[in-house]
Amino acid sequence: MNNIKKIISTLLAGCCLTSLMAQDVVVKGPDEKLQLVVFTSPTEKPSYSITYNGKTMLEKSPLGMNTNIGDFAKGMKLTGHAVTPIDTVYRQDRIKTSQVHYQANELNCHFENPKGQKIDVVFRVSNNDVAFCYTLPRQDGKGSVTVTAEETGFPATDYYFLVSAKRCHDRMEAYKTQL
Repeated sequence: MNNIKKIISTLLAGCCLTSLMAQDVVVKGPDEKLQLVVFTSPTEKPSYSITYNGKTMLEKSPLGMNTNIGDFAKGMKLTGHAVTPIDTVYRQDRIKTSQVHYQANELNCHFENPKGQKIDVVFRVSNNDVAFCYTLPRQDGKGSVTVTAEETGFPATDYYFLVSAKRCHDRMEAYKTQL
């Protein structure tokens, strides 16, 4: 009987420890050469890294921001994620290739801070580039948010990044980054 209690206690402790362990989420481009990994851990800020054909293009880099409504960098918990393939054709009349066939895989990571406030980080990984943006849903009746500190990191020197921000109806999408 004591052995059964020990086994059950060990299993329960293992389940509890597993929920405290780091979670990694992986998404690859359609040709599977470009890969993005999102790392989460209860003791560290969320981070991401990028590899191409197994070669590190961007080392583990922090994600997150502080705003006037909350801290979205420390103590973040990954509450879910979804991967959606994107396959679309569009036209642009002012570029060399007027018809563009865009394919990518979109990873939407849902995070929550210790106060229960939510933020999504949406990544798009195509065959040649990675882009991401933060999406803050309306919280506590606030539709306008001020970013007071940027925690996102880009520790690479030989790569090109495009950083911008835009407001989108009831949420703010900020800091789209392209490699």
